[in-house]
Amino acid sequence: MRKRNFKAVAVLTAAAMALAGCGSSQNSPATAAKTEEEAPSKAEGKDSETPAPATDFPTKAIDIVVPFQPGGNVDLSCRIIAEELSKELGQPVNVLNKEGGGAIVGQTYALQQKADGYTILALTSSFVTNILGGTTTYDMDSATPIAEYCFDPEIIVVSGESDIETLAQLIEKGKDTPLLNSTPGFSTSHHIASLIFTRDIGTQFEYMHTAAGASQ
Repeated sequence: MRKRNFKAVAVLTAAAMALAGCGSSQNSPATAAKTEEEAPSKAEGKDSETPAPATDFPTKAIDIVVPFQPGGNVDLSCRIIAEELSKELGQPVNVLNKEGGGAIVGQTYALQQKADGYTILALTSSFVTNILGGTTTYDMDSATPIAEYCFDPEIIVVSGESDIETLAQLIEKGKDTPLLNSTPGFSTSHHIASLIFTRDIGTQFEYMHTAAGASQ
């Protein structure tokens, strides 16, 4: 069995919550609020500056769509957020795992839902890389980010049995022999960063794409 020399790449990733379908819908909460705010009052003698009545949202469960398998970082962080949101909003907040296609399956599902605020997408850098890859039916305007909840580094690690101890050694060894590189999926930020690493540095990788981070 080949030694698993290279597991992750050094890049920064950000994760955010996004409202599904808000980019193209005229019925999203944000659009509706703006329309109501800008519309003049039709009641005679009523001050047009009078604020609109408070909404009773939410009145039912909210789904957070995680486009990856259960057990990965995105899934675990969203479960923490869902638990706290449920306490704050007084309604169930469910994590809905829709993995596959390097997150395309879950992203497509979320963006096809009604833009009423009851479907939220856990949006990661894969949203951008999938669009740049030209394999999606959605674009950058298909979702509206509402909150960033994670911004963390990814690091390079090797097996404890490996003779590689420095980045310089990894670079040189990879120029002679392709290193096995496990990623959480084709076209994910890990994969794209590795391709850039090869382009700019020359280190070669043999890729093992898994279904999600939890599968690595």
